[in-house]
Amino acid sequence: DTNILAVSKLARAKAFSHNAVGAVLYKKGDYDKALHEYQKALKIRLKVLGPDHPDTATSHNGIGIVYYEKSDYDRALKEHLEALRICLKELGPSHPITATSHNGIGLVYEARGDYDSALYEYQKAAEIDLNLFGSNHSDTVIFRNNIGSAYYKKGNYDKALDVYQMALEDCRVMFGPNNPKTALSHNNIGLVYRRKGDHNSALEEFQKALKIRLKVLGPNHPDTAASHNSIGVVYGAKGDYDIALNHHQKALKIRSKVLGSNHPKTARCHNNIGMVYCAKGDCNRALYEYQKVLEIRLNVFGPNHPDTAACRNNIGDALRVKGDY
Repeated sequence: DTNILAVSKLARAKAFSHNAVGAVLYKKGDYDKALHEYQKALKIRLKVLGPDHPDTATSHNGIGIVYYEKSDYDRALKEHLEALRICLKELGPSHPITATSHNGIGLVYEARGDYDSALYEYQKAAEIDLNLFGSNHSDTVIFRNNIGSAYYKKGNYDKALDVYQMALEDCRVMFGPNNPKTALSHNNIGLVYRRKGDHNSALEEFQKALKIRLKVLGPNHPDTAASHNSIGVVYGAKGDYDIALNHHQKALKIRSKVLGSNHPKTARCHNNIGMVYCAKGDCNRALYEYQKVLEIRLNVFGPNHPDTAACRNNIGDALRVKGDY
């Protein structure tokens, strides 16, 4: 019995190590290696602890978030739902891991364009965390940012801005000015200002985010690409097309390298490059970029997703400008 207990304890420690390494690799944006480590942890936990243990739920959530980043939304949802099932059975509806599971499910719904369902899951996660830890907790900030994102996607920009500004203040207090979470809040506020047509305020927020991300995450991180992408969009809206193109091409280079050529975020870079070329009057190069976008979005989202429809509209606009009716 003593030997069995010792082996079990060793196995749990090994699983914990794999999970911790996976978390580090995930934060670095190395999703394939992170997935490998999370899957190792899950395999051990299923064998030693069984399918209904809270640690097993943690592994499912880790695997789910990596599949989400890789745009494999069916697998991501399956993992988060399994984690939620375990949590509700073993931990109850008001546990931090339960909140994490709701948040993961919300991310998948948001990526699929189901913003109402995403908002519901984010609010469940935030409610749990707020009741347990109060507003000054790192997960509460994450969930609050995600709630803001759902409002933003729904077109409720004033509500989104309120939520994002609350998250920024919390980030400054908890993490300081040079933290990736603080950068995310600046980026999110910039997105709202851009939608509201305040390009100068948007650019200021995006540049703050980029400065933090270059310093903390480096030039080849997916979040750094997001900042380049956002800055490029604003310069395009201001008519500074060459500067816009430079930032979009930097974003494309990073995302192609880190996320791969068939990722929705890579598609977004192609889309933005196409929009700049269209604005410059180079419709043929714009159409080339839009066709790459359509191919990726059809493959990942299918024909009925809002982003796929938006791409078809862009192709139609470029053809119209060319006079190809």
